Amino acid sequence: MRFAQYSGIASFSFNPRNIPLKFEDAVYKKAEFGNAALVISARDRSINATSTGLYYLCVFSHMTATYSIQILEA
Repeated sequence: MRFAQYSGIASFSFNPRNIPLKFEDAVYKKAEFGNAALVISARDRSINATSTGLYYLCVFSHMTATYSIQILEA
């Protein structure tokens, strides 16, 4: 997943099964400012018992932010 940030400050998470109430509760997350990439391998999903199923993409905006998201599957 690629997260391109054009303005403001935001972080994002990719969470299986449910929407986390807090950013800290997310299974996979990135808290970097600016452009970022989050790679979740098959091994990562297996370790967390999340190989299949529904995932939630959550963006946590720390102020007004403009961004784009690109999902890639290898």
